[in-house]
Amino acid sequence: MLDNARDEAQVRPLLPGSGSGMVIVTSRRMLTGLESVHRVALGELAPSEAAALLTTLVGPERAEAEPAALAEVARRCAHLPLALRVAGNWLAVHSGWTVRLLADRLAQEEQRLDALETGETRVAAAFDLSYRQLTPEAARMFRRLCLVEGPTAAAGAARLTGQSVFDAEDTLEELVETGLLGTDQDRYRLHDLLRLFARSRLESEEGPQDAARARAALHEWLLETAVVAGRWYEPDHGAPPPTWQGTVDLSSADAARRWLQAEGANWLAALRTAAATGRHRTVVDVAEALHWFSDQWIFWGHWPEVFGTAAASAEALDDPVVAATQLNYHAWALLLCEGRPRDSLVPSARALEAAERAGDTVQQAWAHHYGSWALRLLGEYTAAAERNARAARLFEAVGDLHGALQARMGRGSTLLDAGLVEEALAADRDTLAFVDSAGDRIKPHIALMGRLNLHMVMGRAYSGLGLLDEAVTHLGTAIELGRDSGNTGLESRCLTYLGTALVTHGRPDEARAAFTRCIALGAGADPQRIAQAREQLALLNAAGRPPEGTAGTGAVASAVEEP
Repeated sequence: MLDNARDEAQVRPLLPGSGSGMVIVTSRRMLTGLESVHRVALGELAPSEAAALLTTLVGPERAEAEPAALAEVARRCAHLPLALRVAGNWLAVHSGWTVRLLADRLAQEEQRLDALETGETRVAAAFDLSYRQLTPEAARMFRRLCLVEGPTAAAGAARLTGQSVFDAEDTLEELVETGLLGTDQDRYRLHDLLRLFARSRLESEEGPQDAARARAALHEWLLETAVVAGRWYEPDHGAPPPTWQGTVDLSSADAARRWLQAEGANWLAALRTAAATGRHRTVVDVAEALHWFSDQWIFWGHWPEVFGTAAASAEALDDPVVAATQLNYHAWALLLCEGRPRDSLVPSARALEAAERAGDTVQQAWAHHYGSWALRLLGEYTAAAERNARAARLFEAVGDLHGALQARMGRGSTLLDAGLVEEALAADRDTLAFVDSAGDRIKPHIALMGRLNLHMVMGRAYSGLGLLDEAVTHLGTAIELGRDSGNTGLESRCLTYLGTALVTHGRPDEARAAFTRCIALGAGADPQRIAQAREQLALLNAAGRPPEGTAGTGAVASAVEEP
């Protein structure tokens, strides 16, 4: 047993030269130079394993008395065995302390590393041993990674140090080799305790101006790249211009979507900083570039903040057209992402006022569209139809095909929710024909989203008429479009509509399959639909029969529409 080996050179002389044998080597490094080795990476424990380790240290009575506090202590320890053992030993020694008291102490970031100390064992000291083995370039990279909000790739890390992407990759791999950085495919992350340690090293070894410059360089790159990536989905843009020279792959809309989603936590942090420092034009430009993309990632959870922040920045710029635009986007986010139709009426009304003041017909139309959508969800169908008709006339007056498509879809949804099923189907058939006749005048991804929504609404309508085969056909088409486009949010909605239709018409086995597929979608799906699928599946499995109270269109929420 060779414990805490420094490097390969320290280990090689001690390995058996011949004969059978086994050597167990532990090290803070991966020791990639050793051959014929079976490596086992020891990282964070699972939450249940972390709780079990703490329980053995503090005793079952204390652990069972405060399970929530115990889980919080484990989380604050980043589920690391050393930190967990220190925390558990600390509680064991201080038998008069509750687990909650330690959890509250660890909640204070500035004191967390100091709190994880007992006897001669200090978590920070263990980190420092690895840190002191780093090359100067790797040490600087490690310190500055605390400036990144979430996981990052080499291209982002390179902005922190001014390295090329190639050199940054080598530096990051050195950090992985020493156990100071975790990986997930091509992305790198610091767990919470190492982030705090990196911050302490940054504050003591670099001046605030150096840190600020590194953060500014990263944020500028993140926001510039977000604009270029988001414009893949904008009707008047598309692919990056030939003059753009970026360090990430944005060669297709799918590549742009993957980057925007993977870097979401980081560009959002950069957007927050831009707003806090008064860079209002930058905030508005980013939000403008992302508003059509937002439909590809509906249930990310931060679109109300993005567009609400942009609306405030637009108003600070004293530009009524820009303010109306961002207020409309905010209304969309409240409507769809958070399901708050009544609250959304406030920004859409403010958008209408600003658009009328500026004489902007397009934003007036969008304000009426979002007002109509909210009124429909609130059950005020007559008023919703009137506002939708006004939106349609305004879109037609300026020749806005993308807006006209949304108004047409809104009309079909309003008719369906009002119980006029046959009229809704006729309207949706006309809208499908409209999309087909428009051809490439409607952007491909917008046309795809329109077809997805129309098939989803038509599937609901046919289910309400008792025509299950037609309902399954249309919902199946919508599900395929959602899956092929990577839009798990809409796919999850379609799957619950399909499951509900199958339950209603006495086909429980197929309903189970639909609800199970919905649950398996995971991140990106509509959280409410996941919860609904779990509930329906549990009822089906428990009763072996259709759950009571599910029927036709009344059991499901309204269709999704484009912003």
